[in-house]
Amino acid sequence: MSVVIAFLDVKKVVYIVIMVNALLCAEQYELYKDRCLLIQQCQIGLYLNQELQICQSSCGDGYVTEWEQCDDQNMEQFDGCYQCKYECDDNCIECIQGECFQCSQEFNIVENKCLSKCEDTCLNCVQGGCQLCSSGYFLNEYFICVKIGCEYDFSCTSHCGNGILEDMEQCDDQNLFNDDGCNNYCEQTCDVNCTSCIDGVCFECKKGWKLGLYLCDPICGDSFVFGNEECDDGNQTNFDGCFQCKYQCSQYCENCLNGICQSCQPNYEFDQFSNSCKPIQPLLTINEQPNCKILNNNQCIFCQQGYLDSFKNLCIIDFNMNKCPKNCRKCVLSKCLECEFGYYGNKCMPKCGDGIIVLEEECDDGKEFQLDTCLHCKQQCLQYCKTCVYGVCTNCISGFYLDIVSNSCNSVCNDKIQAMDEVCDDGNDLKYDGCYQCKYQCQMECLDCQFGKCTLCEPPLILTNDICAQLNLCDNLKGLYQDNNGIDCLPQCGDGIVAGNEFCDDKNDVPFDGCYECKFQCSLQCLICNKGECFQCYNDYTLQNNQCSFYNNTSSNGQNPEQLSLNEDMVCRGYECVYSKKPRMKLSYKMQSFALQYVEITFDQEVKFRDQVQKGKNLFNISINDIDSQYYNITINSIQDISFDLQYAQYQVQVELFLQLSTKPVLLVQLNQEIINGNNQTLFQSNQSISLQTPKIMSEQLKQVSIYAQQSNNAFMIGAILICIISLVSGESSFVVETLNLLQYQSFLRFINVEYPENLYIYFQAQELLSISSYLQLFQIDDYLNLITRKEKQIDLNGKFQQYNVEADLFTNILPQLIQCLVLVILLYFAENLYNILFRLSKYLRHLVHEKTLQSKNFIYNDQFNTGLQKLHSNH
Repeated sequence: MSVVIAFLDVKKVVYIVIMVNALLCAEQYELYKDRCLLIQQCQIGLYLNQELQICQSSCGDGYVTEWEQCDDQNMEQFDGCYQCKYECDDNCIECIQGECFQCSQEFNIVENKCLSKCEDTCLNCVQGGCQLCSSGYFLNEYFICVKIGCEYDFSCTSHCGNGILEDMEQCDDQNLFNDDGCNNYCEQTCDVNCTSCIDGVCFECKKGWKLGLYLCDPICGDSFVFGNEECDDGNQTNFDGCFQCKYQCSQYCENCLNGICQSCQPNYEFDQFSNSCKPIQPLLTINEQPNCKILNNNQCIFCQQGYLDSFKNLCIIDFNMNKCPKNCRKCVLSKCLECEFGYYGNKCMPKCGDGIIVLEEECDDGKEFQLDTCLHCKQQCLQYCKTCVYGVCTNCISGFYLDIVSNSCNSVCNDKIQAMDEVCDDGNDLKYDGCYQCKYQCQMECLDCQFGKCTLCEPPLILTNDICAQLNLCDNLKGLYQDNNGIDCLPQCGDGIVAGNEFCDDKNDVPFDGCYECKFQCSLQCLICNKGECFQCYNDYTLQNNQCSFYNNTSSNGQNPEQLSLNEDMVCRGYECVYSKKPRMKLSYKMQSFALQYVEITFDQEVKFRDQVQKGKNLFNISINDIDSQYYNITINSIQDISFDLQYAQYQVQVELFLQLSTKPVLLVQLNQEIINGNNQTLFQSNQSISLQTPKIMSEQLKQVSIYAQQSNNAFMIGAILICIISLVSGESSFVVETLNLLQYQSFLRFINVEYPENLYIYFQAQELLSISSYLQLFQIDDYLNLITRKEKQIDLNGKFQQYNVEADLFTNILPQLIQCLVLVILLYFAENLYNILFRLSKYLRHLVHEKTLQSKNFIYNDQFNTGLQKLHSNH
């Protein structure tokens, strides 16, 4: 069925035929949204918009029309054209028609893109350009670090065998041979016959082997057959069956097997005793010489081969006569006329530095004296290389990084590691901070720069913390200057003006001149001084111009007294002097236990008091520099006191600090009494100092919390012990064992080799409740144990054993076990008797109970009987 509808128009006629579900348009018309529209023609690059009936451009067709600036047929950004408009990288600052001509400062133009100058894989970045890449990367022509992959290496794997030294690999030779210096696990190995191998380089071989070119070669001529040797007869004789450790036929032998001749040449017969071929015919006479060319009266006067022996008139053939020497190509009568390539002279010797590598040379780069991987034709590690194999560096020294592409060790400035070619490295690129580009540098206003620290500034600037700074004077306050914040007025030590908390100011930084760091200071060897002025010097010193100088009696008036004159490490009598070292006081730092620190005072000689002890003076005057005495407590424990007899004195100083410090404090020790050695020499220097460690201070609140935790731990252990006792009585032995194991494990936690903080140390003090030694000390039983064990001297302890005073003596530790075994043996020995006693005791106890029960029953029966009788009497 079909319906035909016809429309007539002046300009056009449209026939629409509707047949079932099909809609067709006439010629020159096309179907668009159930309508037939006239087909219009557009130029190339334009497409008809059916709704607007106009020709429009289409972005992405490759044609640049109408509003389009470009058309690259893709939608990629930053490739010069995006959405048919010119576009450059975001970091491009000069873009002309989609082409970038200049990027921002930190980027480079690479294929019309702005890429970062330095990436994470770059180790050395200079002015935005990478100079050195990290391991596994190489620097391309655009100064970009590119990972070494399949494009640049035949191996695509990222593990051992890819030829790239990665992670923990010591080597990577891209093969599967184990005995070539690098095994299948990328570990450096040596020859199997090497006995001393370091980083893949052999230094010593087994017996019968000699060290060759990085390998162990068998020793030819030692009568031992090793390696690739076929034989070794202990000599270098030719034609004896074995020559240069290879089987060789004897002379005139035609066929041989393993150096033993099987058949000789014609006219020769085999001598099995000497393994040689001997001529069958007798010696030739003069007339029978086959090698004679001219005969005269039956005597040879000219030989055809060999040379003429004038005494025997025989032609003698020497097969070695025209043998060329080693490395010779042409020779005449053993004289070389032409050497092999790379050899020179009549003896054909190699020449190091000609750039030709021959057998005797490991390498030859033509540079005999240049410092590289080849020196004197021997391979060596390059500069700054720690270990190398065959001239290839595998590990650089500290501060240098290995570039596997160029095989060089390069330092990287600003990595905080001072390399050998750097004078400093502060890890930054800031100017005028003491180190710039790994070279010392001070401020421009500094007149004298020493190792990056300024010591002298241009006026009116002054030096403050190694920096030249301008001081601002406070109004109407002489000698006071504003601080950096402009809040306080502070004095400046060294300006010559005594102000603020300064006691003096002599404009210098010279110690022992009366004023040091704007505080009064005595001169050296001064005994009594006041405000920097010395009034009395030590013995053997005289006061001159506020300085104590050594006084020598022998220099006055040319006299020669008989009394002793004590000098520095010298004992003199008159003009005769002998060497005698003065006693010296030593300070030794022993240990630190949280806030407590221990210093030991000793003397290197036996010392004693001189004549008498000065009353009212302590033996030592000990203080901490620049810290008030209220912030520390010092206790002196005597181990061996100084007396009037010569002996090695020893003291222990316990220092407890109450103030948290950011720097290490300095302990000052001054000996107030005068002591001498056996030669009556006084102490070399009575003042000593030593640096302490930074104190570890715990707050009172945290300490109180730790004490509470310790008390809780004590309560837990007491409760566990009580539960063990109850379980043991009730027969639950397994629970007792588990509880004891738990307590023992907790007790052992404190002995782990870890430096615990003070709060854990306080917590672990609760474990003393489980220690037997604490109970022995409480009941004073340890003294009796020492008598039993005959223990006279404490064993020196260290670490956690010293901290918790754990006994290290073997016999003392096994004594409790011995006592337990002894008690067990005694119990076993008397077990039968004890059993009988207990059995009888139990039987007796049961008998007593039975008797008591019978007595109770009799009493009840008697009472009932009496009651019945009374009732009968009352009834009657």
